Amino acid sequence: MAVEDHRKLARRRFERLKRAHFRLEGRDERIANALKALEEATENYPLDAETVRWIAEDKDIEDA
Repeated sequence: MAVEDHRKLARRRFERLKRAHFRLEGRDERIANALKALEEATENYPLDAETVRWIAEDKDIEDA
């Protein structure tokens, strides 16, 4: 199997697993929980604006 074929197969498997795990139902709640956790973490560990921007703009697994 060529490397490119292996990568395509792996990507398809990953996409299938991602869709099964990260369903659209509950997405808003997951995001809200993540934002709450980030807010709580920054109370204890202040982050500068550049770091917060990097976190917010980072491509997460749901967007991959």
